[in-house]
Amino acid sequence: MDWFRPVWQGQGLDRSSGVFVMRVLMSAPSGLGHVNPLVPLVIAFLDRGDDVVLATAEPSYGRVRALGIQATEIGLAAPDAHALALERFPELRDLPGSQLATQMFPRLFGAVCAESSLAGLLEVAREFRPHVMVHDAADFAAPIVAAAIGVPNVCQGFGFAVPPERVQHAADRAAHLWVGLGLEAPPFGGCFDHLYIDPYPPSLQPGGLDHIGRIVRRAPEAATAHPDETLPEALAADLADPDVTFVHVTFGTVYNRSPDVAETVRGAARLDAVLLVTTGPGGDVTTFGDLGPRAHVHTYVSQALVLPRATVVASHAGSGTLLGALAHGVPQLCVPQAADQFRNASAVSSAGAGRQLIDCVDADTVEQELRFLMTDPTTRTCASALAEEIRSMPTSAHVADVIAELAAETI
Repeated sequence: MDWFRPVWQGQGLDRSSGVFVMRVLMSAPSGLGHVNPLVPLVIAFLDRGDDVVLATAEPSYGRVRALGIQATEIGLAAPDAHALALERFPELRDLPGSQLATQMFPRLFGAVCAESSLAGLLEVAREFRPHVMVHDAADFAAPIVAAAIGVPNVCQGFGFAVPPERVQHAADRAAHLWVGLGLEAPPFGGCFDHLYIDPYPPSLQPGGLDHIGRIVRRAPEAATAHPDETLPEALAADLADPDVTFVHVTFGTVYNRSPDVAETVRGAARLDAVLLVTTGPGGDVTTFGDLGPRAHVHTYVSQALVLPRATVVASHAGSGTLLGALAHGVPQLCVPQAADQFRNASAVSSAGAGRQLIDCVDADTVEQELRFLMTDPTTRTCASALAEEIRSMPTSAHVADVIAELAAETI
């Protein structure tokens, strides 16, 4: 296996102290939006002195290795997984974004991703012999592997709790994988059998979580920056004035090719502000043309470096961006495309911490909405209130200790 020793290995632990040291196998589909929420927990485990391996594919595999985390590559790269889902289930191609989440989630994650990663994940688990498995809420192979090797699994939410019927539909798609290992498929694919980590602010989380069972909350954090990572030099120079207005536009790494992206960027470029546009891995940084002297276009800049400085964020309302911005009290313009984004956008809009655009995404409207968000004190007050709520949620270090208690109970 292609593991390597992490930068942070062994920090904060005297191994003679009697603290239970775990072997933790973590896994997720390969999209950054699924892996990034796991990284703060990885660091918390490493700070305890635990041994951690994270199993995923590109683009996340390279990202976590760059952070010094032990990783092994399993499953399909994110673009390949989406392409295969569309090939196997062509009915997905014609669905509008607002309907795509219901149909895509079970097919992409319950079928394509679970099938592609199960064998590799099982091989890693049998070699590494973890005390516990921690996995993303869209990883339906991990509970199977955990049951096969007799350890508890912990499910990490990436945003709002996925509706139970959607989880069950995905679990049904993966049921034959349980049977193939001589196991009986449990309700919800085993995702909620032991512990669920909820990163969503309680005031935004929809009700009806009784099906989940034991829940521990964990404050969401922006994607972790590499210790040596800095803002691009020209952007840092434009942000030298701490009072400058700074707008960040991102549509993530998956749903970032729609016409809404160009219209949002055009509208944002009209503002008297420093502008950062991130296109996602493989994106064309020249596609928007000349956006002005204080505009910066990059494929990727760590949001951990960007969000603390942002005045307003315009995005697809993916959970990672949305929760990261909320953690810093940044008002948001949400332009949802698919997946969980419509519910995220509605939640932020209802809470008064941002606005949403769904049907009329043009540069004029974007400009108008961003000007409102930049100046409206009520919106900023609501966003700040959510940031305070997030600060009151348990830390990753606390959750790591809870997981250690769970693992210790089973050995």
